[in-house]
Amino acid sequence: TKLEARAQCEATAEAQADRVADLTKAHQQLQHELDRCTRDRKGLLQQVEDYDGQLKARSESAAQLQRDLSQSQTDLQHRTNKCAGLEAQLGTLQIAHEQLVGEVEALRAAEAAHVQTLQHEELTRLRSALEQSQMEQQQQRQQLQGLQAELQEMADQKAKVQEKLTAGSGRIQ
Repeated sequence: TKLEARAQCEATAEAQADRVADLTKAHQQLQHELDRCTRDRKGLLQQVEDYDGQLKARSESAAQLQRDLSQSQTDLQHRTNKCAGLEAQLGTLQIAHEQLVGEVEALRAAEAAHVQTLQHEELTRLRSALEQSQMEQQQQRQQLQGLQAELQEMADQKAKVQEKLTAGSGRIQ
C-alpha cells in the first residue's frame, strides 16, 4: 500500500504539473488578448478624439454625426469597463494559479520525503480548485471572444462614421 500511495502521489503530482502548465499557457494567451484589447482601445479612443475635433468644425449636418460619435463613445466606455473587469478577473485567476503552483510544489516535497499517507480531502480540494480554475478560464475565453466581437462591431461603426464625415466634408466644401 505504501508503493500504491506513492504511485498515486506521483501520478497526481504529474497531472497537477501538466495542469499548471496548461493554466500557465492559457494565462499567457489571455494576457496577450488583453494587451491587444488595450492597444485597440487606445487606438479607438484616439479616433474618437479626432472625430470629435472634426465634427466641431462642421455645419448643420454635423449634428447627426455628433450623435453618432456620442453613441460610439458610450460603446467604447462600455468596452473599456469590460476590459477593466477582465483585468481584475485575470488578476484573480493569476493568484489562484500561483496558489495551485504552490500546492503542486508541496505535493512534490511530500513525495520526496516519502510521505506514507495522502489525505483524500486534500486531493479532492485540489481537484475542485483545478476544476474551478478551468471553469474561470473558460469564462475568460468566452468574455474575450465576446469583447473581440464587440470591438469589431465598434470598428465597423467607426468606419461608418468616417464615411459620413467624408461625405459631410464634401458637401460642406
